[in-house]
Amino acid sequence: MKHAARRPIDVAANRTGTELRLIVRNDLDADADKTRRVGRGLANMKHRAQLLGGDCSAGPCGGHWVVRAHLPVGSAS
Repeated sequence: MKHAARRPIDVAANRTGTELRLIVRNDLDADADKTRRVGRGLANMKHRAQLLGGDCSAGPCGGHWVVRAHLPVGSAS
């Protein structure tokens, strides 16, 4: 709610073997450049994912803001 400005978001989670893939996406705000915040949130998410042996990225993609994370998890069994 903080960053999607009360617009709908789409969340997809998929576990395959020992990896969890997360994708969170919402429509880009037409005024996004005007309301850009400076903070450490995205850098912190990337750092935490790397500490777990995964990765995280975020940015604009085809009219949406998309966050992707790939995180290791325990065995599927």
